[in-house]
Amino acid sequence: MTTSVLLSLSTLCAKLGTSRHGIRKIAARDPSFPSRIKMGNTRQARVFYDAIEIENWLKSKKIVREDRFNACAGNSFNALLWRQFQLKYRQFMHVSNAISQAGWLLNVGGKQLKPKLKRELIDLGERLQLSLPLEGI
Repeated sequence: MTTSVLLSLSTLCAKLGTSRHGIRKIAARDPSFPSRIKMGNTRQARVFYDAIEIENWLKSKKIVREDRFNACAGNSFNALLWRQFQLKYRQFMHVSNAISQAGWLLNVGGKQLKPKLKRELIDLGERLQLSLPLEGI
């Protein structure tokens, strides 16, 4: 009997370079995407994915991609355009993910991190002033 490794949703997000919402969109649009494995009956139950099924799904996507490339390769001009398109698409996805992460950081940083750090700085400043010797007394 083979033991399958289960990937948590956050691990799968990291592996595919997308968010939880992105995983849900992929699953909704692509019927070949592996089904989730829920550990419980409640809405809050943890969700996992079979690592082998994910790897097979990725391999099938790569095969489709290469078939498209090979179909275009008959015409070297089309092959060059296709390659440029692929590179530009990867660049777009990289920038898009970076911007999404930056947006998240700005949102969390502005609402949580900055106020917390400001409070800590004020507290330390007050403690520092209390410990300074008073001059001229």
